[in-house]
Amino acid sequence: MAIYDWRGRNNRGEAVDGQMDAMTEGGVADQLKTIGVVPVYIALAKAVAEVKTENWFDRLNRKPVVDEDLMVFSRQMYTLNKAGVPILRAFSGLQASATKPAMVDLLKDIRSSLDQGRELSAAMARHQNLFGGFYISMIRVGEMTGRLTEVFLRLNEHMEFERDVRERIKQATRYPIFVMIAMAIAVIILNIFVIPVFAKVFAGFNAQLPLITRGLLGFSAWMIKWWPLLIAGGIGAVSPGAPTCALKRAATAGMRASSNCPSLARSFSKQLWRDLPAALRCPVRAVCLWYRPSPWWRRR
Repeated sequence: MAIYDWRGRNNRGEAVDGQMDAMTEGGVADQLKTIGVVPVYIALAKAVAEVKTENWFDRLNRKPVVDEDLMVFSRQMYTLNKAGVPILRAFSGLQASATKPAMVDLLKDIRSSLDQGRELSAAMARHQNLFGGFYISMIRVGEMTGRLTEVFLRLNEHMEFERDVRERIKQATRYPIFVMIAMAIAVIILNIFVIPVFAKVFAGFNAQLPLITRGLLGFSAWMIKWWPLLIAGGIGAVSPGAPTCALKRAATAGMRASSNCPSLARSFSKQLWRDLPAALRCPVRAVCLWYRPSPWWRRR
């Protein structure tokens, strides 16, 4: 791309001039004709102003193009095409009115591709990560059928529908997630700070404790001793394929945890060792395995 100086006359016969980016002088002439200017003089600019480059801090804080920007772009393109504005002139106007630097660069690149003779779908395909395959395919269909204006309207409606669905899903899951996080924090606080205090009190009774109490004390002792195992299990639950050998060794060593109720700690750790790989792949299935009832022939 090069910068060309040009002079010409508009539809009212007035003399106008300026500078324009293009590959050749013919590209400048074509762009001037699309905006209603008859070129009189076109030449390569003698002195090009130095462009201020962005430093690394500006590039780091630069806001990317998001779905809302593409939604506004689709609505604007529908309005301009419906009004009969040529596509090159439409992109020039959108580039001049855009305030986000990333959007300005995107529109400038698409306009340059159109100026080189590419189709609009091919120009957008260079930014596959922004537009996506569905958007580009719809634009290609609109070019083939000659209904590009209607395609931009449908794309805008589709993106608005997707945004509404995402907002509804976030709103519906916000409260359950908050409750689950609060319950997890409460369980951790109870098992680490509260139950150990009662365990010291019960140890002085020298009496047989109920099964549920022994289970709580054993689980609290196991959590205090093997809290890294819980963190690794939580990471493995959301990251399939995480290694499980180290977790198995830690669970096997957990059979010797909890001096308060060694029999319960031993049985619990054995069950954890058998079902730990399932916990990493499917936490719900692991919970069902841990708390499954014994068969009737084993209850005698």
